[in-house]
Amino acid sequence: MSGWQAALADDLRARLGARAAVELAGSALAPETLDGWSDLDLHLRLAEDVDLAALVDPEAVWAHDVATSAQEQVVRLVLRDGRRLDLQVRGPGRLGVPAPEEPGRSRFLAALVAVKTGRDDRLIATHLLLELLRTALVLRMVRRDRDTGTTVHRTGTAHDALAEEVAAAAALPLPEALTAARVLLDRGWSALDPAHVPDWSGLDALLARGAADPA
Repeated sequence: MSGWQAALADDLRARLGARAAVELAGSALAPETLDGWSDLDLHLRLAEDVDLAALVDPEAVWAHDVATSAQEQVVRLVLRDGRRLDLQVRGPGRLGVPAPEEPGRSRFLAALVAVKTGRDDRLIATHLLLELLRTALVLRMVRRDRDTGTTVHRTGTAHDALAEEVAAAAALPLPEALTAARVLLDRGWSALDPAHVPDWSGLDALLARGAADPA
């Protein structure tokens, strides 16, 4: 293995030290398969709880996802420079990481849409894209409730115009549909939070990596 995956794996091993056993997994085990869409998969066996900030600078994390079961924890990161990291954690310890919230949750899904599109997995990419568009609709529903002061609506309102925009976005080719979803999501977040600042830096960096070394 060479490139950023090797360097990042070595860095994380050094940061964890004796607190964890670290094993490579996924495409890192087959370096010839690595491309611009590839992530770094690591299996960690933690002897104790470790805060994620001890491994990765929080400012470097653009989006994340976390899933926990009785047997393991899976933490997936998208960094601002477009690199992606998947950590499967087992053993007595767990990584200290907050549950994702909006807009971070949708940013993470957008990154997956980009990767699946880049790998020509249109089935999953479309499934994830529709989830992004659904979120845009939910944001507008919340705004409608706030504007009208009720969650009960006997008829439609002017907000229903978004339904046509979402349908039009869903009909576009996947790369253009993802761009349209970004616009709709930012509009929804900004309407509910005037302080919202659009930030697609991690996605743009990921797309650039994929374009530079396509599958």
